[in-house]
Amino acid sequence: MEILAGRRRGGCSKAILTCGRLPGDFAREWLSLKCAVKVVKDIDEALKHIDQYSTKHSEAIVSRNKRQCERFLAEVDAAAFIRMLQPGLLTVSN
Repeated sequence: MEILAGRRRGGCSKAILTCGRLPGDFAREWLSLKCAVKVVKDIDEALKHIDQYSTKHSEAIVSRNKRQCERFLAEVDAAAFIRMLQPGLLTVSN
């Protein structure tokens, strides 16, 4: 799997690769084992980004804040959701 990530912000997990990718990567359907990841400063920036680029197929959130995850699930229009509340605890729902 190849992860195409934006520039890393302070406090981000070191597991996220830092590569200068183009904004067009977020609108691309990869049809392969690739995904584009954007690290954002807060839930509002995440929701704005998803509103701009979502294909309404699947969206994901990684956050330790359960309230932010619940807001994400309530406000994002997608067929499937992936949420990670903490490392090692992954939930997939549709």
